[in-house]
Amino acid sequence: MTSPATAGPLAGWRLLAVVAHPDDEAWALGGTLAGCALYGGDLHVLYATRGEAGVDLRGEAAPGPELAALRSREAEAACRILGARAHFGDLPDGGLDHHDDAGRALVAHTIAALRPHVILTLGRDGGYGHLDHLAVTRWCVDAVEASDEPPRLLLAALPPGLLQPVWRRLRNAGFNAVQPGMAKDAFGVPRDEADLHLDVSLWKERKRAAVAAHDSQFRGDEPDTFLLPGLLTALEDEECFVHAGGPPLPPEAGFAFEGLSK
Repeated sequence: MTSPATAGPLAGWRLLAVVAHPDDEAWALGGTLAGCALYGGDLHVLYATRGEAGVDLRGEAAPGPELAALRSREAEAACRILGARAHFGDLPDGGLDHHDDAGRALVAHTIAALRPHVILTLGRDGGYGHLDHLAVTRWCVDAVEASDEPPRLLLAALPPGLLQPVWRRLRNAGFNAVQPGMAKDAFGVPRDEADLHLDVSLWKERKRAAVAAHDSQFRGDEPDTFLLPGLLTALEDEECFVHAGGPPLPPEAGFAFEGLSK
């Protein structure tokens, strides 16, 4: 992968992605992160956890410290591909909904330290209803609302119903870290209800490479099996967002990354 630009229309502009686990930055936000970095933006990713309660689908790392170390290395590799710097909050994976005070403090501290112009995170559906994802989105909304100089907050708007099969599979498997009883229309956002539509097709290979860096999270050597077959194809050309706080989007934002900084 080539290095991100050091100058460009977003030079001097800072973006912070806040996610629950290593890999959330890549599949949901990777095209936007890659594009902004190549436009000269200063990008940071805050991982609330190190993903230690998950599973190494290759069967090599045990849950706990061993898996945390592996997934941290994967996150750092993905961030290098995307042109971002990785930061870790070290909150407990799988229990973020029980740590709202610590989570809000973590996000507020990171905002104060980095002073981002824009924050990206998952939407109010948590992607597929994951309680950790929902907690992080809640913290970001609260931190931006409490800020004296709030950054612009953008929530990923995924195609309606795209990830409902993931939620259903996890619920049927007894995975208790996803929200129960979600209706079909709770997943995703209709495209015409999103506030920002970014054409990320130029950076689809970089996004795929970032997902591939998290190779403990898919079987074999094919990142297209990540989470849901066809997921990356569905998200490789466009990433959409809902404006959820901070300065309004300028009218010219549209597909133009430069519009995010105005």
